[in-house]
Amino acid sequence: MTDGLQSNEFNSNACRVSDSQEMFFGGISGFNSFFPGHIQDNPTIPPIVLTSLVQGGEQVNLGYKGEGVTEVTLKWPDNAFEFEFAALSFVHPEKNQYAYYLDGFEETWNAVGTRRYGQYTNLPGGTYTLRVKGSNNDGVWNEVGTAVEITIVPPFWATWWFRGIILLFLLGAIFGGYRLRVRNLEARERELESLIEERTAELMETQEALRQSELEKAITEERNRLARELHDSVTQSLHSSTLLAEAGQRLAGSGDVERARGYLIRLGEISQQALKEMRLLVYELRPLALRGVGLVGALQQRLDAVERRSGIEVQLSIDEELELPRNIEEELFRIAMEALNNALKHANPTTVTVALRKEEKREIPCIELSIMDDGIGFDPDTKEGEGGLGLVSMKERVEKLGGELTILSTAGEGTQVKACVDLRVPPKSPNVQEV
Repeated sequence: MTDGLQSNEFNSNACRVSDSQEMFFGGISGFNSFFPGHIQDNPTIPPIVLTSLVQGGEQVNLGYKGEGVTEVTLKWPDNAFEFEFAALSFVHPEKNQYAYYLDGFEETWNAVGTRRYGQYTNLPGGTYTLRVKGSNNDGVWNEVGTAVEITIVPPFWATWWFRGIILLFLLGAIFGGYRLRVRNLEARERELESLIEERTAELMETQEALRQSELEKAITEERNRLARELHDSVTQSLHSSTLLAEAGQRLAGSGDVERARGYLIRLGEISQQALKEMRLLVYELRPLALRGVGLVGALQQRLDAVERRSGIEVQLSIDEELELPRNIEEELFRIAMEALNNALKHANPTTVTVALRKEEKREIPCIELSIMDDGIGFDPDTKEGEGGLGLVSMKERVEKLGGELTILSTAGEGTQVKACVDLRVPPKSPNVQEV
């Protein structure tokens, strides 16, 4: 046996200790004798060397540098290698132990016992350090061991510069695609804007044509209405005046002065009525003054231009600091005009009072418009049922404003038209045709 034993098998009871403390052991191949005090462990730390490194079947020159560290460069596709190592302890070297690991590729030591070789395959590009350590026959380890720096040169497509080029190319492609998309969207947006402008121009032309058509229709309707008014009121009054004048002339010629005088009085009354109606028609032909002077100014202009010139005593009573939305002012003005027209045409009043104030005493505060006259009066239920005197139109206008219309009238005692509008209620969609 290389370690001095006769064999690894000894016989039972085949042992003896001499007086000199020498021990004897017998076995199947002889016996061994030794003094126990002469046996000592091997304390020597063995040097560790890399004896061989093979790549692709060819030996690699290790080219040692200081402190036994070598540098080896391997190029892809030869990214695998085999290596051998040894512990320089020659006392029973077959009992030397070894371990190794590749720093940068793994984190734990590979304990391989007495085996003195190893290998790595399919290593990615990078720099690694192969570390090997070993022990002598008595297990005294050289923890420092030996090391070799191994650089694996990757293929060009695995290098940082190639990946950088690919990344830049991808970024450029993404940016180019983005810019192309943006340009396409901008071009599309310009096309849509141009199309919208064309459609808008067409719609404006159509709207203008419709407006002109509606305006012409409104003008035609207004002319027809004025023609009817002239025919039904002024023309009839003038015709009656002509007949009365001719009759008065004949009576005066025949000497019947008293009857002629009665005809002249009636002629004067009809002429006065015709004059009132003519003033009213002339006022209606004027443009609406409401937008220029407001509701109060427009009411004052109407009373001065028509009622006062017709010999009617007028009074306008307005609360101070009264400001109303334009749509409410326009509807209240139309209601006032309707009521004043009715009084002028049908009531034959001597006084007219128009009042506009805030009504705070009601459960819901509102704006109250009141038109009062001392004319002949009428039965509101009968007239409203007949649809006369514009009562339906006034009621619809007040309802459009979310308000309430009240008409008080008695035969021989005059008429009062009162419209109360709650400012908190938004106006409804108009259902009254206005000219």
